[in-house]
Amino acid sequence: DEYPRVAYAIRAGALPLGTIWAIDASGEGPLTTEQHQLMQRASGIAAAHMLDDIRVREAGQAPREERLRTLLAGSAIIGTELAELGIPEERGAQLLAFDPGRDEHPTTLAQLRSTVQRHLALHRPEAATVVRRGRVYSLISHQEPAQLGRIVDPLLPILDRLVGTETGARDATGGIRLASPGTTHRASGVAELREQADWLFDTASRWPDAASGRMLTLDRLRPQLLLERLRELLANDPALVDPWVARLATEQPAIAEAVLRWCEAFGNVTQAARAAGVHENTIRYRVRKAEERYRLDLGDADSLISTWVQLRLQLQAVGDARTIG
Repeated sequence: DEYPRVAYAIRAGALPLGTIWAIDASGEGPLTTEQHQLMQRASGIAAAHMLDDIRVREAGQAPREERLRTLLAGSAIIGTELAELGIPEERGAQLLAFDPGRDEHPTTLAQLRSTVQRHLALHRPEAATVVRRGRVYSLISHQEPAQLGRIVDPLLPILDRLVGTETGARDATGGIRLASPGTTHRASGVAELREQADWLFDTASRWPDAASGRMLTLDRLRPQLLLERLRELLANDPALVDPWVARLATEQPAIAEAVLRWCEAFGNVTQAARAAGVHENTIRYRVRKAEERYRLDLGDADSLISTWVQLRLQLQAVGDARTIG
C-alpha cells in the first residue's frame, strides 16, 4: 500500500551527491511544471547543505591525506602512520588506485577523489584518499577479495559517469580501471604498493588483450609483468640478446612471425598456420628456413624459450611502433 514516489538527483555540477525523494499521493500522470520546479529547488537546497557537510569533513581529512601522501612518496616515514590512520598493522593496509587515463584535468581528479573517498568511507571509515601525479590513491584496511568486490563494484559505474565516455583508462567493457596491488603490514610498504599499482597500469596499457576485467591485480597480470621485466633486462644488457634472433626479426619479419606462432602453438603446425593465416606447409618451410639460416635450435627447450621471449617482445615493439606511426 505504498504511494507513488518521484526521485531527483542531487548534484553539484557533474558531481553526484545523492537523491531526494517525494511522495506523489495523487499518482495522476506526469509531474506538473510547478512540481518539477519544486523538486529542482529542493535538490539545490539539499546540494548546498551536503556540500557544506563535505567541506567540513574534508577539512578534518587534511592531516590524514598528508600522512597518506607521505606514505605514497616513501620518504620521511616515522612508522606509526598506519596506526594514525586507524589501520591495524596486524590486519594490513590495502592500496586502491584509480587512473583517469588521458583525462588528467584537475577538476576531474578532484571529483574522482571526492567521490571515491565518500563512497569508501561509508564502508571503511579509516579510508584516506589523495590525488598524486594524475591518479587517485586510497588506503583502507585489508579486505578479502569478495568483500572488496562488494565495496568497489557499485563505485565503478559512478566513476565512469564522472570521467565520461570518451576519456579514461578503460577495459573492454568501456569502464574505468582500478589497480589493487595487494596488502602491506608496514608503513614503508605503502610506497612499494604504489609502485606496483603504477606498474600494473603501465603493463595493462602494453598488453590490452591480456588485461581484461575491471580490476588489475598481480595475479591476473603476472605473465605480462614477467615479460615486462624481461624486456627491461634485454634493453639494459645487450649480452642477453641473441643477435641471430634479432636479425631474423629485422630481416625476415614473416619468417619470424611463423616461428613465433609455431612456438605459441607448442609446435602444432595446424594451430600455428591458423593463427598466422597461412598454409601449414608455409609454417613448416619458414620454421626450417629460420633454423638453417639463423642458427635457431628450436629442439632445445632452453633455446626455444629464449627465442620465443625475444621474438615475442621484439615483434610486439615493431607492432607498437607501426600503431604509433
